Amino acid sequence: GGFRHLIVLEHGGPVGIVSVRDVIRCWVPARRTVSA
Repeated sequence: GGFRHLIVLEHGGPVGIVSVRDVIRCWVPARRTVSA
């Protein structure tokens, strides 16, 4: 539906917002730094 933000509900009340950026952060592996 083109939504970029979703309201998170718990027991029928809002408790937070999840954005597309939040989801992408979870799917993309963290970058590792390599020491020389």
